[in-house]
Amino acid sequence: MGKILREQEQWPELMRQSRGQNVLVYPDHEHLTHVYEAPEVRQFLRMAFEEYPPLFYYLAPDATFGVLTQFYFAFADEDELIRDGERFGTNISPRLVEELARALAQGAARATRLGEDPKQFIEEWLPQVPEAIREVVFMAALRVAEELGQV
Repeated sequence: MGKILREQEQWPELMRQSRGQNVLVYPDHEHLTHVYEAPEVRQFLRMAFEEYPPLFYYLAPDATFGVLTQFYFAFADEDELIRDGERFGTNISPRLVEELARALAQGAARATRLGEDPKQFIEEWLPQVPEAIREVVFMAALRVAEELGQV
């Protein structure tokens, strides 16, 4: 996936048109309550974000597609996973907030390189972030984007 996105980099207009137009999907695992319980799914997601840091730029920020949920599961340590009967979730630790901020900053950096507003890019994702940590995520993402020299 990263290879395909890297190939697009020679066409900035195509990159802009691809912003927020992609979703990640995989087959259900019949034996699991939740697809993110599958280690291979979590490993694939983590690899996708690590292999291509500005991936958030291309993914749909609509909560319907659960991109942030996928991200949380991909980067959560085992002790951050919550299994309670049919419920499966994550505790969003400070470490996970920092990972999210770093990933959003990479997407914001891509937006900046394409002449777009990096703050607006980050703000598009905030409605999916739990309200209690929205401001922390926003400020951390801006800080990391500034460190990257992109804001």
